[in-house]
Amino acid sequence: MNWARHIQDYLLVTLITALVWLYAEGRNVQTWLASSVSVRVVLPSDDLVVVRQQPERFSMQFKGARSELDQVRRGVGSGIALELDHIETGEVSIAMSEHVPNARPISGLNVNVTSVDPPTMLLEIDRLVSRDVVTVFRPRDVQLVEESLSIEPARVTVTLPEGRLADLPQSGDQLQLRVEPVVPIRLLPAGQQQTVRGRVQLPPELADDPHVKIEPEEVQVTFTIDTKDDVVTLPSVPVWIMAPPSDLERYDVVLDEESRVLRDVRVSGPSELIQRVRDGSLRVVATLRLGSDDLVRAVGESATGTVTFEVPPTLTVTTDTSSVRYTVERRDE
Repeated sequence: MNWARHIQDYLLVTLITALVWLYAEGRNVQTWLASSVSVRVVLPSDDLVVVRQQPERFSMQFKGARSELDQVRRGVGSGIALELDHIETGEVSIAMSEHVPNARPISGLNVNVTSVDPPTMLLEIDRLVSRDVVTVFRPRDVQLVEESLSIEPARVTVTLPEGRLADLPQSGDQLQLRVEPVVPIRLLPAGQQQTVRGRVQLPPELADDPHVKIEPEEVQVTFTIDTKDDVVTLPSVPVWIMAPPSDLERYDVVLDEESRVLRDVRVSGPSELIQRVRDGSLRVVATLRLGSDDLVRAVGESATGTVTFEVPPTLTVTTDTSSVRYTVERRDE
């Protein structure tokens, strides 16, 4: 009997202690305002994505015992996760007061969510789709031997929100993405088969979208640069002066008579570009670039400058001299 009585006394003391603790905690109910809580949305399916969320941060007020609020403070510091079930694509308005109490890490705590500001969150939900896309390589600075180009793999898989499909480049009935070599191919020797890595490029409209993925992101590009170069000799090439417009309002730059054109300028490069130089559709110009300091130093003096040629990078321009002489005069103000 004595043992039974001791057990009863122990249980009674334990119960009284628990009631006293609960009473003390109840008397210690507090409120806490979290002014900027980030909210992450968890969708029920991997093929659904949030393409727009407004806003991403909320002000939330919690009420509860101090020990519970301490856990809330620690938990919401890295944000909360709202799990949404049975949601469809399109625009959706979420009542935050209904979902925040069930969000991680709040759902397991004995606290009340007394306010959420703003009270609603606007979401735009889209479904991910995948498409096979042809890879293409069209170099701008070299000419390739016909039928020497091959890309492995010839197709990649692009996964993106269904609403962004129209942003994929298309040629005829084929979706296409451009390949950019990781090395400057104009520096590679001509007439030899080359194989280089190339990155598949998204158009600017899709490049910054975190939901757009390419598999694989890199391909192998094999090609041979054409050795068929041509050359043309231009009897004269004009020299143009380029300087800041505000400086040209204060100074006159006069080229010496023999420096106004360059004689017998030779241009070599791919035959198609050389043909454009011949027929005048691609004009070769020698440019004398002068800065403000150049103009100040040359006032009243005869100066020498070096010209540059404004041509595509695959063309090479050679001349007996690339130096011209000029004088600078200050205009009367």
